[in-house]
Amino acid sequence: KLDAEKEGRAVAQRYKVEAYPTLLLLKADGTEVDRIIGYRDPARFAEEFSAGAAGKGSVARAVEAVARAADAGATAPGITHDAVKARYDLARALLQTGRYEESLGHYLWCYDEGMIKVSSYAGVRTSFLTSDIGRLAAKYPPAREALEKRRDDAKARLLNDPGDRRAPLEFSALNEALGENQTTLAVFEQLPAGDVRRRGLEIGRAHV
Repeated sequence: KLDAEKEGRAVAQRYKVEAYPTLLLLKADGTEVDRIIGYRDPARFAEEFSAGAAGKGSVARAVEAVARAADAGATAPGITHDAVKARYDLARALLQTGRYEESLGHYLWCYDEGMIKVSSYAGVRTSFLTSDIGRLAAKYPPAREALEKRRDDAKARLLNDPGDRRAPLEFSALNEALGENQTTLAVFEQLPAGDVRRRGLEIGRAHV
């Protein structure tokens, strides 16, 4: 048991620990077998620990969950809530193990497709998801490029189509993930007083 801000700093850096608590399953030579991040109730902890110790790590479990969700939704049209959750969990598992390119692909599927088609994820899409991609962008430049592309698209829609109700919040959320809230403020001030799009940007700025 190590404090990652004190005696465990070197270990945390070596294994790219970014969230607490993180439990690492290691071989005697230090090779990582699996990791469990965050609190688990005893039953779930025992299940995940046993699976990891048996060689089925968090990524393998997440891949299986994606396959199960796909099978369950095979008889129903469209994208299911479980399918989106499974892809989102897989993106996070890949990120935690340093597989940035694969992680980005799943994150962007959630942003561009899954969380748009499953309306219950609308709030997650412009909060937790964009924040997750923003953290990835700090380590992986293609993720920043992906955010910038979508931010610029949202800005164009915002300015050219006052009826696009998603664009203001998307624009605000993407700027926040990029650390560029001043860009949101600049567009807010560019719009005339009373413009309905300002209200959308104000909602976005409320969580800045």
